Amino acid sequence: MSATMTDKKIPCLDLKGQHQQIKHEIFKAFERVYEKTAFTGGPFVEEFEKAFAEYDPWIIWFGTDPKLKSLRDDQRFIDLFRRTGNPMADKLSASR
Repeated sequence: MSATMTDKKIPCLDLKGQHQQIKHEIFKAFERVYEKTAFTGGPFVEEFEKAFAEYDPWIIWFGTDPKLKSLRDDQRFIDLFRRTGNPMADKLSASR
Protein backbone atom coordinates (compact mmCIF):
# COMPACT_ATOMS: atom_id res chain seq x y z
CA MET A 1 0.00 0.00 0.00
CA SER A 2 1.30 3.44 -0.80
CA ALA A 3 1.93 6.05 1.84
CA THR A 4 -0.83 8.24 0.43
CA MET A 5 -3.42 5.50 1.01
CA THR A 6 -2.56 5.04 4.70
CA ASP A 7 -2.31 8.77 5.42
CA LYS A 8 -5.75 9.54 4.05
CA LYS A 9 -8.31 10.28 6.76
CA ILE A 10 -11.93 9.43 6.18
CA PRO A 11 -14.40 11.56 8.11
CA CYS A 12 -16.98 9.64 10.07
CA LEU A 13 -20.20 10.40 11.83
CA ASP A 14 -19.53 12.32 15.03
CA LEU A 15 -22.25 11.01 17.36
CA LYS A 16 -20.49 12.31 20.45
CA GLY A 17 -20.37 15.80 19.00
CA GLN A 18 -24.04 15.63 18.06
CA HIS A 19 -24.94 14.37 21.52
CA GLN A 20 -22.98 17.19 23.16
CA GLN A 21 -25.16 19.70 21.29
CA ILE A 22 -28.35 18.33 22.86
CA LYS A 23 -27.01 16.76 26.06
CA HIS A 24 -28.40 19.45 28.36
CA GLU A 25 -31.88 19.17 26.86
CA ILE A 26 -31.90 15.35 27.08
CA PHE A 27 -30.68 15.30 30.68
CA LYS A 28 -33.18 17.98 31.69
CA ALA A 29 -36.05 15.91 30.24
CA PHE A 30 -34.76 12.76 31.94
CA GLU A 31 -34.56 14.57 35.28
CA ARG A 32 -38.21 15.63 34.96
CA VAL A 33 -39.25 12.00 34.51
CA TYR A 34 -36.91 10.75 37.23
CA GLU A 35 -38.03 13.32 39.82
CA LYS A 36 -41.66 12.29 39.37
CA THR A 37 -40.79 8.58 39.11
CA ALA A 38 -43.15 8.58 36.13
CA PHE A 39 -41.41 5.91 34.08
CA THR A 40 -44.59 4.55 32.49
CA GLY A 41 -47.89 6.16 31.59
CA GLY A 42 -48.94 9.60 32.71
CA PRO A 43 -48.06 13.02 31.34
CA PHE A 44 -44.77 11.99 29.77
CA VAL A 45 -46.41 9.35 27.61
CA GLU A 46 -49.03 11.93 26.63
CA GLU A 47 -46.20 14.34 25.77
CA PHE A 48 -44.53 11.63 23.69
CA GLU A 49 -47.76 10.85 21.86
CA LYS A 50 -48.25 14.56 21.12
CA ALA A 51 -44.68 14.76 19.76
CA PHE A 52 -45.34 11.68 17.69
CA ALA A 53 -48.54 13.16 16.28
CA GLU A 54 -46.61 16.28 15.31
CA TYR A 55 -43.59 14.15 14.27
CA ASP A 56 -41.09 15.90 16.43
CA PRO A 57 -37.58 15.34 15.00
CA TRP A 58 -36.40 14.15 18.43
CA ILE A 59 -38.51 11.03 17.98
CA ILE A 60 -35.63 9.39 16.14
CA TRP A 61 -33.84 8.91 19.46
CA PHE A 62 -36.76 6.88 20.81
CA GLY A 63 -35.45 3.57 19.47
CA THR A 64 -31.78 4.11 20.26
CA ASP A 65 -31.58 6.03 23.53
CA PRO A 66 -29.80 3.77 26.06
CA LYS A 67 -31.87 5.26 28.89
CA LEU A 68 -34.93 3.54 27.39
CA LYS A 69 -33.34 0.09 27.18
CA SER A 70 -35.21 -1.21 30.22
CA LEU A 71 -38.53 -0.44 28.50
CA ARG A 72 -37.81 -2.21 25.23
CA ASP A 73 -39.35 -5.52 26.36
CA ASP A 74 -42.58 -3.83 27.41
CA GLN A 75 -45.35 -4.39 24.86
CA ARG A 76 -46.58 -0.81 25.34
CA PHE A 77 -43.14 0.49 24.37
CA ILE A 78 -43.10 -1.79 21.32
CA ASP A 79 -46.58 -0.59 20.30
CA LEU A 80 -45.54 3.06 20.61
CA PHE A 81 -42.33 2.37 18.73
CA ARG A 82 -44.23 0.61 15.96
CA ARG A 83 -46.49 3.66 15.62
CA THR A 84 -43.41 5.72 14.76
CA GLY A 85 -43.12 3.66 11.57
CA ASN A 86 -39.64 2.45 12.49
CA PRO A 87 -38.96 -1.06 11.11
CA MET A 88 -36.80 -1.82 14.17
CA ALA A 89 -40.04 -2.20 16.18
CA ASP A 90 -40.61 -5.52 14.47
CA LYS A 91 -37.18 -6.67 15.62
CA LEU A 92 -38.13 -5.84 19.20
CA SER A 93 -41.27 -7.94 18.87
CA ALA A 94 -39.35 -10.83 17.34
CA SER A 95 -36.73 -10.82 20.11
CA ARG A 96 -39.32 -11.30 22.88
